[in-house]
Amino acid sequence: MREQRLVFDEAATLYDQYRANYPPQLAADLLAMANVKEGDRLLEIGCGTGKATIHFAPYGYPLLALEPGAAMCAIARQKCAAFPNVAFQNLVFEQWPLEAASFKLIYAAMALHWVDPEIAFTKTADALIPGGTLACIWNRPQESEDALRQEIQQAYEKVKQVKQPQKAHPQARYDGQGGTTERFNASGRFGTVFSAQYPHSAEYTADAYIKLMQTMSDHRIMPETEREWLYGEIHDAIERFGGVITVDYVVTVYLARRL
Repeated sequence: MREQRLVFDEAATLYDQYRANYPPQLAADLLAMANVKEGDRLLEIGCGTGKATIHFAPYGYPLLALEPGAAMCAIARQKCAAFPNVAFQNLVFEQWPLEAASFKLIYAAMALHWVDPEIAFTKTADALIPGGTLACIWNRPQESEDALRQEIQQAYEKVKQVKQPQKAHPQARYDGQGGTTERFNASGRFGTVFSAQYPHSAEYTADAYIKLMQTMSDHRIMPETEREWLYGEIHDAIERFGGVITVDYVVTVYLARRL
């Protein structure tokens, strides 16, 4: 059985090339909001190919990045090779040997919803120093009702397997973004939750958009026949509407300090 949270590794190169990036200002703002000082340590959960890591690395703070995918971890290592302050461990957060009260800032970019919800906000709290900050980062495409999106949605509605994709840890009961504040509060381990947003956009040709779709876990676990039919329908729709699709994203950050 392929574990859904690990299938990204099958498309590591495509993931690095086509997944949405993060604004560099995000790292500067988080480090300031967390009041990170010289000697403080950072922990990243699920670094993927280093799309967020590369913005934190240049600041020089000791950074430990965890990533279960071997191929994705290799790309992140290569990307951060010039930064000796960055170390990587190729494992899931659940298997990581806890370093209690060791980190000033822990962040997870599009990753915490894959962690067992029983420990996502408790093990992170245990790893933070008192007053340390946990930041949950989501990079989500925004919904659009234009004619192209309507055609694409019609194709999805014909493919039963992706109408309600499983995008989180099998035991999770929140969608990553909407339930983040609730999960912080339910843990009883953090103070007031703050948030910030960073809108951005990206343009994709029809071919590039299909490559982006090939990095989506719910697509990768679909039966091949349905998946290839869906890709053909999406590709044709984009070509009919000029050959380019613009995707508006919003990076949303939720952060709170450990009590």
